[in-house]
Amino acid sequence: MSASHHDVSQDKGPAFVGLFVGMILLGAFMYGMVQFTNARYAGHGAAEKGAAVEAHK
Repeated sequence: MSASHHDVSQDKGPAFVGLFVGMILLGAFMYGMVQFTNARYAGHGAAEKGAAVEAHK
């Protein structure tokens, strides 16, 4: 019984590491998409929109 419990606790480590790494990669991907979109539409009033949002606050 203790051996199987030990195996289960060992299996949780890689699972949490995989989840953590996956979240980091997803966050980096989303950040990259935002940067790409901002750069792509920079000439279409993105700067003015950003300034308007800042002034509206």
